[in-house]
Amino acid sequence: MDYNQAMDVLQKSMDDMMNMGDMIGEPVKVTEDTQFIGDASPLDSIAFVSFIVALEQRTNKRIVVSKIHQFNIDDAYHPVLYADTLARYLMTL
Repeated sequence: MDYNQAMDVLQKSMDDMMNMGDMIGEPVKVTEDTQFIGDASPLDSIAFVSFIVALEQRTNKRIVVSKIHQFNIDDAYHPVLYADTLARYLMTL
């Protein structure tokens, strides 16, 4: 999987969340700076878990958040997971 494919999988998984009613509000356009965990994330903790499940179903791979390099780089008390970081992780699977 290349970077563009990984970003596409993230977008499609986010769209799945909207279509299943797991998210409230406007559809999210996933960009490199989209936060999946963090103060600006459109996902609450339950929606994040559902998002990871959607990713696993779409990729047929197991996502291990603790193995994503750069995940806690900003601040241990305010962790941030950007789409760019998650896309790069997906490329390694």
